[in-house]
Amino acid sequence: MVEEGSAHFREEEEVIFPLLAAFLDQPSELVDRALVEHGRLRAAAVRYGLGREPVDGEALAAVGRLLEAHIRCEERELFPLVERTIPDEVLSEIGLAIRVPPSGRAQVGDLADPAGVGTRWAVASVDLNATVVAWPPGGGVASHRNDERDVLLVVIAGDGTVTVDGRPIDLQAQRGVVVPKGTVRAISAGSQGLRYLSIHLRRTGLTLMRPRS
Repeated sequence: MVEEGSAHFREEEEVIFPLLAAFLDQPSELVDRALVEHGRLRAAAVRYGLGREPVDGEALAAVGRLLEAHIRCEERELFPLVERTIPDEVLSEIGLAIRVPPSGRAQVGDLADPAGVGTRWAVASVDLNATVVAWPPGGGVASHRNDERDVLLVVIAGDGTVTVDGRPIDLQAQRGVVVPKGTVRAISAGSQGLRYLSIHLRRTGLTLMRPRS
């Protein structure tokens, strides 16, 4: 378990974090937090692994809480940031496929929270990805092709249009649209902005939703 965690930390520190730094306009507080937590978790593993400190139930519980909080931050904030920021072709060139570790428990997202733009909440299991995405008026996802998965879009609020192989389909609150794999699609928010839930089977890696310019 310690070796797995160490390898995971190294992959993030040597590959993911430098890529984020290259594509972000400013330093990321999420990366800073992750690096600090990596250090604290490594230090705890060394202390207990070398027997320099007696095994203390309360201290071990604190380490467990730190690890759980770190994993939750990766699942809900850091990995979605990577998905939004680093282009698909860059990830595929280095053979990187980020998988969100399944938590083994139900996760709840506030689908009505109106704050923010882009990916607002995301959860993944072994089989399923679900993401809440929000765009301001005129914003959205540029035209792209997805050959991997059918995608179900469920509109939570606002309005807009999804164009599938050149065919525009109106998006309205409480309406669902299945976008088949192999089609070219684009999403544009209407005058009220757009907030929707995107659901699909897990992909092997990340797929970037490119914002409209």
